[in-house]
Amino acid sequence: MSERNKVGGGRSPIGRQFGHGQRRAPGRPKGARGEKAIAHDIARELHRFQRNGRTEQITTYELLLMTMRDLAMEGNLRAVKWLDDCRARLDPSGEEGSLLLVPEVMEPEETRYVRKQVQN
Repeated sequence: MSERNKVGGGRSPIGRQFGHGQRRAPGRPKGARGEKAIAHDIARELHRFQRNGRTEQITTYELLLMTMRDLAMEGNLRAVKWLDDCRARLDPSGEEGSLLLVPEVMEPEETRYVRKQVQN
């Protein structure tokens, strides 16, 4: 008996798989696009943007990243988290992101003390 003609154990006869007037599930219609393809196209749309007195064309994704960066620089913690999550998705190497804290200008003696502490 060939594989095609086997019956039983969850395999109904080929002639009786579907009832009268029924047919298989049609699936996605031809030409239909999924959410991922639509989101990809939106992210690649070009927009006019003025930067330093020059008009440039940038993608929606670039515009989104620049906006979130500006919000993060203003102190918006949600924007900081979103950017960190975005960086983690784009660079899944597992390295944790970090923030650079810049102290005020130190006196020369303070600088020497800090260097000694770091070397030890």
